[in-house]
Amino acid sequence: AGVAQDLGAAEGSVPAPRVAEAAQRIIEQAQRASMASRHLAELAAPQASDLDWVDVNAMVSRVLQLMHYDKRYRGIEFASEFDGDLPAVQAPASALQQVLMQMATLGCDATRAAAGGAVRVLTRHAGAAAEVLLEFPARLDFGRAEVQRSLLLSRAIIEPLGARLAFRQEHGPRLQIKLAWPAAPGKA
Repeated sequence: AGVAQDLGAAEGSVPAPRVAEAAQRIIEQAQRASMASRHLAELAAPQASDLDWVDVNAMVSRVLQLMHYDKRYRGIEFASEFDGDLPAVQAPASALQQVLMQMATLGCDATRAAAGGAVRVLTRHAGAAAEVLLEFPARLDFGRAEVQRSLLLSRAIIEPLGARLAFRQEHGPRLQIKLAWPAAPGKA
């Protein structure tokens, strides 16, 4: 930030070699900060010994209920469709809830910025995985630092446990986030 501030405070035109050097220092520091964040997230990731059987439908219902309590999201309608045959998954309940909250918050913040709309939430049994699909009527700016931190943390939590997180931004404002948790240990 200091390097960027120095460039911004420079009067007149800044010589190209100075700009290139400053850009390189900014990139190096951003990479260093990213690596430090990744290491912290990995240290905070739950261990396999914390596993318990979790009802994914109940967990998603709890997350949606918590989202309703947040004043920022009261204007957002949530439509949910739960697969009644969805198997329980072996997972740290707190990790699953944290990742679902992070993804719901990212999508709801984007939805609020896009002047609202309905959020669709579904659960389904897909092969060896229990999937949660979140669909938002908005675009997510993956370049924002807080979005990158949230994604990095979420992936650091779930990937060692065999789960996957995927994003799809369709043409127009339609964001899809899919969390696939192995229904059988180690298979997502």
